[in-house]
Amino acid sequence: AIQARAGDSTFSSMDFVSPSTGFVVGPTIKKTIDGGVNWLTEQGTGSYLRAVDFVNEPGFDGYKGWAVGEGGTIRDTRNGGASWGYQISGVTTRLWGVHFTDSLVGCAVGELGVILRTTNGGATWIYQNSGSSSYHSRSVFFVGNRGWSVGQNGLILATTATVRIMRPSKSRVGRRLPRFFGFDFMGRKAKWDL
Repeated sequence: AIQARAGDSTFSSMDFVSPSTGFVVGPTIKKTIDGGVNWLTEQGTGSYLRAVDFVNEPGFDGYKGWAVGEGGTIRDTRNGGASWGYQISGVTTRLWGVHFTDSLVGCAVGELGVILRTTNGGATWIYQNSGSSSYHSRSVFFVGNRGWSVGQNGLILATTATVRIMRPSKSRVGRRLPRFFGFDFMGRKAKWDL
């Protein structure tokens, strides 16, 4: 059942930091503090945003979050969405996914095999060679020190903390290659969204 509309716009990603507080991104950034009953526009984006990810660590004022999108755009908040800044990605390609393991370590992925990594909360983003520049990575996720990215034509990339470059992994999807848009992990068991 539809609980509430966040407006007439098409949104591409959401992240909830608690049962009541969540964010959606697209042409604007919207926030709910009542479980999605009402949505408030936090800020216009300047560029269409494709993904959002938040972390919450003790000792910080509010949740830290990042959103990525068109033209290599990376937006960040350090105060639970009250204000959003810009970070320099160093790329101009569309970014489709972002995931942070804590307030410092994160990864963004996008078209043409772009993988960006940061270890300082996005103050600097380092380009990583994916070895798949003809494919588009759509989503990225980490569990502990292991990371995966999925995308076009059955692309699955994997890495560990000791090997910081994502490399193609066998997807075992057969001859008809699907387009992966996202996935999630629960503990060490995988849940795939095709």
